[in-house]
Amino acid sequence: MNTQAIIVLSLSFPFELVGEPPERVHPTALIGRLELKLEALLRRKKLVSKFWGFTLWLFVIGVVALTSYALLHFLKALPTLLYFVILAFLLKTSYALLTMERFVAPIFHALKSGDLVRARTLTQRIVRRETANLGEGHVCSAVIESISESLVDGFCSPLFFYSILGLVGALVYRAINTMDSMVGYKTEEYRELGFFSAKADTYANYLVARLVALLTVFSAILLRMDYKSAFMRVVKEARNTQSVNAGYPFSAFSGALRVKLEKLNSYTIGVEDRLPSFNDIKRSITLARLVAFLFVLLVVFPVTLFNWWFVWTA
Repeated sequence: MNTQAIIVLSLSFPFELVGEPPERVHPTALIGRLELKLEALLRRKKLVSKFWGFTLWLFVIGVVALTSYALLHFLKALPTLLYFVILAFLLKTSYALLTMERFVAPIFHALKSGDLVRARTLTQRIVRRETANLGEGHVCSAVIESISESLVDGFCSPLFFYSILGLVGALVYRAINTMDSMVGYKTEEYRELGFFSAKADTYANYLVARLVALLTVFSAILLRMDYKSAFMRVVKEARNTQSVNAGYPFSAFSGALRVKLEKLNSYTIGVEDRLPSFNDIKRSITLARLVAFLFVLLVVFPVTLFNWWFVWTA
């Protein structure tokens, strides 16, 4: 059994309370800066085809994988306890749950105080859609969608990859997700260059998105929310979105909270229900916390513990 891997995983959770490291040394920020430099080089050379998009993705992912592996090998010379603590810290940089809550809290308070203009501005920081003209209900919808989607790619997926491939897997997943965030847009500018990055992120999150939806239904039972509606919406409406994965947590949260989640001119989930209010944002955070806890308890810990080929060290 991989008890040492469980120790590293457990030690990583207290770092969540501390917050994120400075941007200048945060792995996600470093990956982003590497991508920007390489992308600028490709654009100067007018190399923006799908082939060069794949090459860009492969180079960034390769750098992260090799650097992570080499770092683990170097750190093995440290005393065991210090080694575990550093590994736990590095693992923490691959996931975030409370960080999303820290972004959402000011939006909640702005809406509660009636400051819709400020809420729109703050919401624009966490979503890709234009928020300048959104009403309160659609702002709340965008926030709840972000919470449920972040639960998948910001918390559950990196820990799932850790449970299978160790720290290297978690950091490589973070690189895959970051590449999608940087170039995985369905715009003319990124249609070719970001094609492979978007596809890779879709495949990386495919299983976890569905596990999160299932655990959301179970969490709704425990929280006395509408688990029946959550289940039925996953079955009937998870494919309403253009994203292959996003519709699963969206529909599960929509049903559990009994609210309509809607992106104007794109999709609607739970059309028979009302748009959410700021109080539903608070309820969605409670739901997300429980889903995250259950995912760690029922998926991450067991897979990590009994994964006989676990690659947690160099």
